Amino acid sequence: MKSAEYNLRLRWADRLGIRFIGPVEPDHWPKTHGRLFADVQKLGRREYSHFVESISIDSIEKPWRNSTRSRADRLSQLAENAWKERRNESSWRFAVENEIMHRFSVEVACPKCRNKLWESEIPAATDSIHVSAELLEARRRKRKPCRCPPTWGQSQYLPNARYDSGINMLFSDRAEQKIRHDPPLPVLSQNERRKQSEAPDRVYGLKQTDNFKLVLDSDDKRGVAATLCPSLRETLEVSPFEPEGEPLLYPFLVMEAKSSKGADRGEVNMQTAFVIRRLLNVQLDLKLATGEETQWESGPLVWFLAWRGEIWEISAAVVKQPQIEYEEDSR
Repeated sequence: MKSAEYNLRLRWADRLGIRFIGPVEPDHWPKTHGRLFADVQKLGRREYSHFVESISIDSIEKPWRNSTRSRADRLSQLAENAWKERRNESSWRFAVENEIMHRFSVEVACPKCRNKLWESEIPAATDSIHVSAELLEARRRKRKPCRCPPTWGQSQYLPNARYDSGINMLFSDRAEQKIRHDPPLPVLSQNERRKQSEAPDRVYGLKQTDNFKLVLDSDDKRGVAATLCPSLRETLEVSPFEPEGEPLLYPFLVMEAKSSKGADRGEVNMQTAFVIRRLLNVQLDLKLATGEETQWESGPLVWFLAWRGEIWEISAAVVKQPQIEYEEDSR
């Protein structure tokens, strides 16, 4: 990024109230995200050696953990090879990105028995007192690991394959696809030109499931009653991308990758700041639309995974009225 554009971006980010505040002590975390941030920090401190030692203890109840260890070994070797070869950004991405984001692409329930093929090491926090949170906890207590025997091919050649099968029906992603800016950004050195869109390396969001489609196609009954009510899809922005086939709904994770020889963290932040703001605003519009009836206590949250070669850093972006702030937890 040229210095002129960097400075323009920096000034415009400041004008919009975007702040990168660096690592934050737990006492200063947003209260509504405190439990979640603590879980992420706890997971980041878990060492490989301790994880391996615990596998034999719960191998019956969590048989997928052997597969997790194998993938960790593979990822480590791929990253080491890329570092030794001093690969460029694209080569780094092709080498490790899909391995890192693997769990967003595979099924978590057995297609035959519907029991668990995999479970998160730390379940998502459910501090809410709403009925939906209680129902989720009840379902979790009833979950059991899949006991189906592996197929012949899996048992012969891929003993862990059954824990990494199927296609995830909840999440999807977009790679290097344009995100609209409205209004366009005045961050180009030519005064008469404005940036209409940006294409981050990768963005993850929700698929349009049948339930989502049913809700979005229903009438928006807010405001004055009318004979013909527009649908929620017509009155709410559900995706920041250009019109497409099946939309990527409410993105929550953005990735930007550089080689170890690439841009520094400041440039990566400025390159992604306005994309993150767009994703947060899509979520914020949904929360504001529900008004006082909202059950979404925590509010908008976007994760930002920035990595430069072997250095991977995770940040959380939240809305702190009237500013948007980014809290970092480097790994």
